[in-house]
Amino acid sequence: MIAYPDRKLEGYIRIKNYDKKLYYYFFAHRTPLSCLFLNQEGTLIATSSLKGTLIRIYNVSNGILIKEVRRGTESSFINYIAFDITQKYLAVNSDRKTIHLFFLGNNNNEIIIDDNNENVKSKLFSEEDEVIDNKRSAFNGINKFIKYFGSEYSFTKFKINFNKSISTFGPDNSIIIVTYEGKYYQVGFEPVNNSESYKIQEEKF
Repeated sequence: MIAYPDRKLEGYIRIKNYDKKLYYYFFAHRTPLSCLFLNQEGTLIATSSLKGTLIRIYNVSNGILIKEVRRGTESSFINYIAFDITQKYLAVNSDRKTIHLFFLGNNNNEIIIDDNNENVKSKLFSEEDEVIDNKRSAFNGINKFIKYFGSEYSFTKFKINFNKSISTFGPDNSIIIVTYEGKYYQVGFEPVNNSESYKIQEEKF
């Protein structure tokens, strides 16, 4: 499976599923996309735009908005997004030198993916003129989802001295961060709102 921004339609995601021989695209953001990240199973995709204030998580198979989280209110460039393997947490790295961690799902349970909910099913588009004609209605649908789910802030964050980095989840509630300048961090966190993250290890390569 491959996911990438549409070259012509601003804010749209294209999906190529080689196993199912499907090729489709759906609307994600009003401004150009800056970062996309699939979970390990290829069932969820996290997206951000150049504005960098909101991160949205969609069901890959039908384009339904499952959850929206808020990094902040000021614009920033998001460098990297990562799911943990259990789909309980999401990490977001930005050029404001912070890594934000978010809960996914309810009560810290695995996020629920429903491919058969006809009441909220998004429309997948295969013809470019249909996409353009339905752009306004597609965004109105997203607004309804946002009002229903709401956007949530991170439960903890970690500050680094570098504005470009990638991250992945480690063992025992930890996250591993590597900067483009060659700095390595392992940071521990408690899965509680407004908790303090703490540095476990720091190395320079």
